[in-house]
Amino acid sequence: MAKAIRTMIVDELAQKLGDLNLCLVVNYKGISSLEAIDLRSDLRVNQVRMRVVKNNLAAIALKGKGKQAIATLFDGPSAIWHGDIDPVALAKKAVEWRSKNAKVVLRGGYLNGRLLTAPEVLELARL
Repeated sequence: MAKAIRTMIVDELAQKLGDLNLCLVVNYKGISSLEAIDLRSDLRVNQVRMRVVKNNLAAIALKGKGKQAIATLFDGPSAIWHGDIDPVALAKKAVEWRSKNAKVVLRGGYLNGRLLTAPEVLELARL
């Protein structure tokens, strides 16, 4: 990938993800196209966006915004779920999708400056 293109992508990711106070990082490996469309549609109805990211570019973008803790969650195919939604509702949506499709693996999250492990997100969903 040319350096100029990488720089543009990092800048866009920094702009889109830099102000996040809430997001979840999931592994989507093995999800079929139809499952991905269904997943994105369901998330969109609940005002949640799913953004598939290239790990190293997302890590650079988030590091530039002081959110380098999230970068530790990027390992393998990664997607970030974010939106203007209640943290508990987002956690419940992740648990719902995890039960529907075992290929959706929750890695963790980020809430108001704090990194959340997958078990902490599951605990949040129980509230």
